[in-house]
Amino acid sequence: MFQLISNRGNTDSLYTMPNAAAVQAKLAGPTTGAGWAGLDNSSTINPSVATSYDMRIDLGAYRVYTKIVDTVDGNSGSDEGLVKTAVVNSGSGEVTVVSVPYLYTIEVLSQSTTNATERSKLSVLYQY
Repeated sequence: MFQLISNRGNTDSLYTMPNAAAVQAKLAGPTTGAGWAGLDNSSTINPSVATSYDMRIDLGAYRVYTKIVDTVDGNSGSDEGLVKTAVVNSGSGEVTVVSVPYLYTIEVLSQSTTNATERSKLSVLYQY
């Protein structure tokens, strides 16, 4: 999922995305925004229902399902055009704030491909 976020939703042959448009919307704006209208943000992942997860990947003997359930704007806006130009000068005492455009809450379900009862679930808060 981290690779998917860093690629801004561009697909890779290593993983399966049942609904790439939904993933793009989840990556691009806050959960409360219009882009999330009608998208599933419940924390439930059901492996037999493709619309209940955003991405699936096989890792050895395990199949991992992930889903973005919440997106929050971080500490930076979309336009940072004045940073280090125009009225802002670079000086020795200047502190540059690290830009964190979004915070994502991600649900992960990992399940053995040979034994469905062998599984783990976790929630991750990821800033990007």
